[in-house]
Amino acid sequence: MLPHEKTNLPPTPEEIKQTFTLSACPGCDLLVVMPAVPDGYYLACNRCGATISKACTNSINRVLILSFTGLLLYLPALFLPLMTLSSLGLEQDGNVIDTCINFYHNGYYLVAAIVLLTAITFPFLKLFLPFSVSLCLRLQKRPAW
Repeated sequence: MLPHEKTNLPPTPEEIKQTFTLSACPGCDLLVVMPAVPDGYYLACNRCGATISKACTNSINRVLILSFTGLLLYLPALFLPLMTLSSLGLEQDGNVIDTCINFYHNGYYLVAAIVLLTAITFPFLKLFLPFSVSLCLRLQKRPAW
């Protein structure tokens, strides 16, 4: 029995939030009461059939494995040729690291910094941060930072 039922007052927003969890369908905006979804199942909209909620099994392990695989493949991806030019029997290869270094040596310092950040640093962080967070969650240890 809810507290408002004893006093005949309408429920407060806090009581409603504690009692029901509503979610809007991404396809048709139908408000759906969200029950607990067991692992391996999903909640579909009654009106349009769109997926509203999905329970993922082993999500921490999946993120850990995929980010670790990305980190393993990231280093060769930086040094493998990005482009090869052939003209009159001469070949010239270029990779991401060489591009950044060549921009710096030719005096394009801002372009070199932008290439360094967008092609090397940010993709590494996008792989390393989920790896470190999922590893801490998997080992059930708090990071030192």
